[in-house]
Amino acid sequence: LSGLKCPMPVIKLKKWLSQNQSVLQGDWQLRVVITDPSGEKDLPAFCKQVGLSCVAEANNDAIQFIISKP
Repeated sequence: LSGLKCPMPVIKLKKWLSQNQSVLQGDWQLRVVITDPSGEKDLPAFCKQVGLSCVAEANNDAIQFIISKP
């Protein structure tokens, strides 16, 4: 999701989650990288809203998130 401006990273994540429901049964982790600084708050807020865990790690000019089902 690098290079996308907010709110596109959240929209793309939401779409991916809806298209991959069968994959998301059980334990899983998804690594997401964004470059838009406003996504640093928006992506975790979306994850919290839908019941997902979201851990951020700064990585040079990007922010990496590890998203999983708690």
